[in-house]
Amino acid sequence: MAVLDRDTVAAHPVATDVRAEGAKALAVAVDVSDQASVNAAFDTARKELGSVGILVTTEGVSGFTPLDDTTPDEWNHYIAVNLTSLG
Repeated sequence: MAVLDRDTVAAHPVATDVRAEGAKALAVAVDVSDQASVNAAFDTARKELGSVGILVTTEGVSGFTPLDDTTPDEWNHYIAVNLTSLG
């Protein structure tokens, strides 16, 4: 199992728990709004674990900035992660 997160600090405990149950697991950092990051994460998972048979994604972000104060870059980030993630 590959446990992907934008930062591996959060993914490591899950991967550790999976390994404790006897399965192979690794933690991999990924930014689902960036195609190169997604490709690198999949390459790492395939190299370490073999082919990807199932993909479960729960990525999502929300903003705390009032809508009329949200910058175009912030808005584009929300759309990229929540709507068009590349996983």
